[in-house]
This record gives sequence, C-alpha cells and structure tokens, in this order.
Amino acid sequence: MLRTAVHRCLLLVALVLLTGACDTADPPPQVEIEDLVVGGGEAAQEDRIHTVHYVGRLARTGRVFLSTCADSLPPFTFVLGDPALIEGWNRGLLGTVANEQMREQGVRRIVVPPALAWGRRGTGCDANGENCDVPGGETVEFLVQLFDVRDQPTPNPVPDDTTCADPLLAAATESF
Repeated sequence: MLRTAVHRCLLLVALVLLTGACDTADPPPQVEIEDLVVGGGEAAQEDRIHTVHYVGRLARTGRVFLSTCADSLPPFTFVLGDPALIEGWNRGLLGTVANEQMREQGVRRIVVPPALAWGRRGTGCDANGENCDVPGGETVEFLVQLFDVRDQPTPNPVPDDTTCADPLLAAATESF
C-alpha cells in the first residue's frame, strides 16, 4: 500500500513537471504604464471622445516620430477603442487593471511593444517600405496629456486650455 502511494505521488510530480516543461508559450504582450501626473477629472472610457497632446518616440533610439507640441499640431481628438488606433494606445489610456484608467489633467508615459503597435510592418514608410517614421518591430513610447473626455462631438472639440505640460515639452526634445 505504501508502495502504491509513493508511485502515485511520483506520477503526480512527474505530470506536474512535464506540464510545466511543455508550457513554453510566450506571455501575451503588455503595455507599461507610468503616471507622471495623476489627473483628477473624467476617466478615459471606451467609445467616448478624448482630446490629448502627445509625444511619440522610438524606445530604442529615443527619436521623436511625432509630437503635437513640438510640431505645432492641434491636440489629437479620437474615440477610444477605435480599431484604427493601435491597440497599445487603447490599453495605455484604459489601463491594464481595474481603476487604472487615465484621467483628465493627467500625464502618462505608455510603452508599447511592437505587437501592440505597428508590428513588423512599421508605419509612415515610403513607397519602397523604407525610411519609416516607425520601423517594423519597434517598441514605441508615448507621453500623453489628457485634456478632455466627452460623450458627444461638439462644434469646438478642443478645450480652451490645451497648453502642453512641461513634461511633454521636455520630452519632445529629450528622453522621457
């Protein structure tokens, strides 16, 4: 009887070890989030209209590929969850755990792996697929300042005070 119990125990241990050894799947890609300024207004929500300023750069080299602040562009207004946006952008504003949504007046750093950004194809490439704004396989970083969250479009969707926060201005020319 003791022998049978020992055999069962060894069999169970072997099964557990084999199961763990065969589990070689990579974990799903995740965004990294760091709140530089915690906002106090409305929380980011899917299917609502959001207005932000942002700086986007390549994580590996630090090269800025687009900045609404440094490039004198108007704030970016979009519907969160729109499939035209990269998945990492949506996840970065919504957060990766409950109650981690970005809030108005907040400034957040979001690191997006290639699988949740532009993947292997990149974006902003010339006709030959070269000289890309974001080359394929690149991790990108965004510094985002959320101004406004609303349900409906308005005639003037940009809030009155949309001055770029100091961290965004600095990030447009320096490393985050």
